[in-house]
Amino acid sequence: MGYWGQQNLSGVQLRARDDLRLKITTGQYRTIANPCAICEKGAEPTVQIDKVIAKVDRYGIPTQTVMCNQCGMLRTDPVFRDSDYSDFYKYHYRELYSGLVEASNDFFEEQVKRGKQLRKLISNHTNLSGKTIIEVGTGAGGILQGVVGDDADGIGCDFGFSYLKFAQSKSMRVFQGSINSLPDNSADVLIYSHVLEHIANPKVEISEMFRVLKNDGLVVIVVPGVYSIHRHYGG
Repeated sequence: MGYWGQQNLSGVQLRARDDLRLKITTGQYRTIANPCAICEKGAEPTVQIDKVIAKVDRYGIPTQTVMCNQCGMLRTDPVFRDSDYSDFYKYHYRELYSGLVEASNDFFEEQVKRGKQLRKLISNHTNLSGKTIIEVGTGAGGILQGVVGDDADGIGCDFGFSYLKFAQSKSMRVFQGSINSLPDNSADVLIYSHVLEHIANPKVEISEMFRVLKNDGLVVIVVPGVYSIHRHYGG
């Protein structure tokens, strides 16, 4: 109906967006500088050495995306504090991004299809039978179920309780939290499907991956690409 890249939001998404905006404007959510994780320019905001790509996200939330002029890495700068991110993913993320307060069977089955595709990919590199597969940011657990199939063991973690509750109704082993709660050397396969781009400190997260993975373990990372923006965001 209008301009390039516009998104039409449902009532659920509008409420989630307005609740999020309120927490930002009242100072409940606060931001801190986020220097390039590759170049590590320092703790000060990097406006002069970064190219500003966008000042709001697709939902109209004031979120600045920048590109490092030295290495080309895209990132959010500034970012919310860790405590704010935890709150966001517990109470606003799923409603804002999916438009669903609770997961549906259709949503779950679509995740299962994606999981089965990932299983084919992973099976080219290792035999999954009897392996422990852990998914960080599992949501409703559909991707995990698709990868696990009938012969592997699956564990998932996420912050969104309502979606985890749906996963539990499907007999999935899931818990509320992050990779930090997982024991050392516990995963044969570790999955981050459209999750790593949501992590505020990827270097710390990657160090946690190495801690949780077994010595011969695999990490599967799926992230969106800047060259496929037009497929999802109308340009």
